[in-house]
Amino acid sequence: SGAIWGSDIYTDDSSIAMAAVHAGLINVGETAYVFVRMLPGLSSYTSTTQNGITSSSYSSWGGSYEFINKVTAYKLSYDGNGYESGSVPNDTSLYLSNQSATLLRNTNNLAKFGYDFAGWNTNADGTGTALAGGDAYVLTGNKTVYAQWTLTDFTITYNANTATSGTSPSNQAITYLSTGSVSTNSGNLVKTHFEFAGWNTQAEGS
Repeated sequence: SGAIWGSDIYTDDSSIAMAAVHAGLINVGETAYVFVRMLPGLSSYTSTTQNGITSSSYSSWGGSYEFINKVTAYKLSYDGNGYESGSVPNDTSLYLSNQSATLLRNTNNLAKFGYDFAGWNTNADGTGTALAGGDAYVLTGNKTVYAQWTLTDFTITYNANTATSGTSPSNQAITYLSTGSVSTNSGNLVKTHFEFAGWNTQAEGS
């Protein structure tokens, strides 16, 4: 966005991005480094319409510039890939072709219930290149890396809940979304005047 004055040679307060599109150096939405040569001011600047951009005319101005060249630059983006909380890292840097970017870590606490964050991958389904925070990744174009998730192991803890003798079964690890068997009364828990009747997720049996 911004205003531009002139054609091929622009006033030095013209928007460089808009002027670069007007001059045909870059396309709308393209990311690039552009190089300009600073020039003396002109006595007048001409209005033209080029590449969908219309420049304005102007009278005498103290300074000008013209474009010399461009070098395409690329961005590395991050995708939370099904995350439920936290926020996706944002790399604001621009990289030249074959330049290495350093992968950002999960400093914004991306999280997904029942899963552990397991780094990044160049494919959402994990079939690409696996990457970790701090790794170097060479860019040859705009690239998105995707958060990877592995199933969490939860622990089932058995509480004797006022038993008068015996021992509770050992803690049991079970992976999220998997099916497991609840332990029996392997430690012979006993409560005077009561019979063991299984387990419940609440102490009062609700």
